[in-house]
Amino acid sequence: MVQAMVDLGLPTYITKSRAEMIGGTQAVRALRLYGFIGLLLGVILGAVSLTFSVVAGNAWWWLLPLALAGWLERQSDVRLTIALADGDVWKNSLNLVVRRGVAILLLLLGINLQWDAIPAFGAASLLAALLSWVLSRRLVVLEEVTEPGKWSEARQIIRDSRAYWANSLGAQVRNLDVLLVGLMGNPVAAGQYGAVSRSIGPLRMVTASLSTVLLPAAVRFKGEQRRKLRWAIIAILSLMSALYILLVIFSKDIVVLLLGTAYAPASFAFQLVVIGLIFASITSVLTPLLQAEGQQAVVGRASLSFSLVSLAGVAAGTYFGGVTGAGAGLAITYAFHCMVLICVFVFSHRKKLEVSNA
Repeated sequence: MVQAMVDLGLPTYITKSRAEMIGGTQAVRALRLYGFIGLLLGVILGAVSLTFSVVAGNAWWWLLPLALAGWLERQSDVRLTIALADGDVWKNSLNLVVRRGVAILLLLLGINLQWDAIPAFGAASLLAALLSWVLSRRLVVLEEVTEPGKWSEARQIIRDSRAYWANSLGAQVRNLDVLLVGLMGNPVAAGQYGAVSRSIGPLRMVTASLSTVLLPAAVRFKGEQRRKLRWAIIAILSLMSALYILLVIFSKDIVVLLLGTAYAPASFAFQLVVIGLIFASITSVLTPLLQAEGQQAVVGRASLSFSLVSLAGVAAGTYFGGVTGAGAGLAITYAFHCMVLICVFVFSHRKKLEVSNA
């Protein structure tokens, strides 16, 4: 959430600007602007970590490296949006795999050397993030911008990226749902709902990865290429929906198998959340398609609005129906968000068709 609050939507803005004009200077200027804005992330993370260390005791000092690691990781990821827009997705994948792989290996090494898990995790994360930062600068070499940037240009970039900021912030606000379940219900409900809602993360990887690469592709593709892209999207969504339906059918067995019998009461909530996931997958694909067509303002407002409505639905559902009510509140919000974006998409294309016919 802190990353989403600080980045001002610049990563998505950079991706779209670069895809529209590869070799142009606008995306490079925006990236350099983020280099300064992103310093705020390091300051916030450092201040929070330092506060915990002073107030909570010595053990927290070992987590201070995570503040610097979080800042370096975000700097790397934002720089690699240039590679994503250029179609060099392998660079993004390589950087992420190296970062995660090195962090795991260093963590295991530290534990084998009889280090405590906390300092081993902090040191491993920092060293892996530093390697990721160096690698990102090797993989993405920026074009030279001879003219110095003006403050008016920076303000215009920030103004144009606000719609993307609303969308990314809305997506992260949803992570407060488990906290609300704990406040409106009890620790057992929070534990059951948290396990269920977070267990669907791997199920979203396909559509999440698709939506990441979809924005630059939707910007560049025209005519026949765009039609083929839509058929590919429909095929992927159909396959994922079939998988989700199977999970709904066997939800109780899956919950007990993965989480244990103590989580059996959450199986109906798991069913509801997976049903909602069908709508969420469609939403995640429609979002970059609409952004590519200039509808980022509508997408941003819808994302932020429905995220707040989702939290309200989860809170109300927990109060009246426990963990099952929380799952219902989340699923219903996913469905309404999806239907709104479908209406926007249909209306936008119908309007374009009328203009072209005229």
